[in-house]
This record gives sequence, structure tokens and C-alpha cells, in this order.
Amino acid sequence: MAQSRMKDKGSNTVIVGQRIGRLGNQLFLLGNLLALHQATGVRFSHAALREYGLCFQGTCRDPLCRYPVLHGEADRSQHPVSGTFLVRAAVYVGMRCLDKIDSLTRLRGSVVSIDHRDTFDLSDPAFIDQIISHKRTWLSGGWRFRYPTIRDSFLPAARQFFALTEPYASNVGTLLATARGDGEILIGVHIRQTDFREHSGGRFYFTTPQYAALMHQAASLFPERKVRFLLVSDEDTENHDFGQLVCYRGSGVAVEDMYALGGCDYIISSIASSFSLWPSVLYQVPSYRISDPEQAVSISDFKTTIEPWVLAG
Repeated sequence: MAQSRMKDKGSNTVIVGQRIGRLGNQLFLLGNLLALHQATGVRFSHAALREYGLCFQGTCRDPLCRYPVLHGEADRSQHPVSGTFLVRAAVYVGMRCLDKIDSLTRLRGSVVSIDHRDTFDLSDPAFIDQIISHKRTWLSGGWRFRYPTIRDSFLPAARQFFALTEPYASNVGTLLATARGDGEILIGVHIRQTDFREHSGGRFYFTTPQYAALMHQAASLFPERKVRFLLVSDEDTENHDFGQLVCYRGSGVAVEDMYALGGCDYIISSIASSFSLWPSVLYQVPSYRISDPEQAVSISDFKTTIEPWVLAG
């Protein structure tokens, strides 16, 4: 019923006009909006993605980062012209101004704002009614806007929409080919330390030796096979930190490091990192998400997940 009512209001759009969180958080917010669209037909726009929008097939030609993708934009394989960064910055400023105007006047839009620690259920019937009643509905304040269920079609649609543009896609392919080399198992390791030193009192901060110890345990799970590691990190690490393990480094470009993790056979990362969770979910890579670095690791600890969603029945 909600979907048919939404189709009658085809121009109604949910808009993220405020930059919320880092890359992983923003992609999960977009993923939840995609789940909302698949369930209700509502359109969405995420102009706050800004320069990251250049990196994905579904957003690279549209500074407003709208979905469904506009007609007439079938060829999205070429990277946009230089200078689009400025265009996207200008569009973002314009959207922020429109957000403020709607917040003050409420003439053609409504605003849903949450604290960055809170979660909002996008499937709430009252929220669906709110979308239907307004031409624009703005989301702001936090990134945990969740549509809790996804359909079987979600991952194929997300993989198409969020596929990397060039040169990022080729760079990831080259990096993965180099890291695999003559190896048989490639384990991606996301060593996130800089912001986790202070976040939640350092609860999710793990030292480089702790990551190294877990990597040695992971390698021992495949005693008859050649294991290689791909390290992506927000801090510099040295080869001697990891003993005799064969390690390769990510490029340092955020989207390339993220999607390189998605091309690995397994992922090791902090339980609090959406950056590493996104490629694990998108490409269904078994992941070990560290909560206690002193806990022994077994192969059964590497799990595939569609968290934070559940599959609709």
C-alpha cells in the first residue's frame, strides 16, 4: 500500500544534505536509502557524498547523487571531467542552504534530525506518511538512519550502483593481483588506530603487535597453503612488525583500500569499523571482527553477514 501511494507522488525525495560521518558511514546510509527505495519506491538524493560521488558508477555523473539514476545517463563508465570537485562542492553548499530554508519554513519539505548516537527506523509507517506528505524530506544530525530489511535484489543492485569508476577500479585490480602473487589465500587486514585511540575510551583501539598476533593465528589456520596479507591502515606500519608474514600495502586511497578488502578471501578488522564492514557485506567476504584481541581465532570466527540488515521473508 505504501509503495503504491508513493508512486502517486513520484517526485517525493528523501535528501541527505548534510555530510554525516566518514566514507563507511555514508555508504551504509546510502545502502539504507536503497533498501527504502526497493521497499517503497521513494527516490533519494545524497549530495553530501560530495567528492566521493566521483568514485562510484551510480553517482559519478550526478552531483546530486540521486536514485534511481537519471534516464539518459546509461554510459557512466568514463570518469567525470576535472573540475567536478568544485561543482560538487557548490552543489553541496546549495543543498545545505535549501536544507536550512526548509527547516525554517517547512513549506515544501520536512526535516528529520537525530543525534549522532541515535538510530532512526526508516520503515516506521509514520515516517512513510511523512514522506508522502512532503515533496522533500531531509535527514540530518546522524548517520544511523536504518531500513532494517533488504530484499534478494539488494546486493546485486548495490554492487551495480556502488561499482568503482576508473581509475579506481583498475588500481584495485592491479593491487589485488600483486598481493595475491603466488599465494593461495589473501587475507585483508584493516588496521584502524588514529581515531580509535579516543573513540569510546579506546575500547576499539588495538596495537600493531595485537593485529600481528591475530594475523599469525589466521595464517596458521591454513598450514598447507600460501597465505598473503593485504594491509590497509590509517597509520604507517613496517614489515618487521609482522615477522615472516608476507604482507602488501594498500594504496592509501580510501575507496581503493576499502574495495581491495572486498576482493580478499577473508577480512580481519575492528568490530567498530564500518569502513571494513561495508566491503564484507557488499561482496560477502567472511570477516573476523575483533572485539577481544586476546581471544584465540578459529576458522569458524570468519563469518559472512548482511549486518545491519536482515533478509525480508
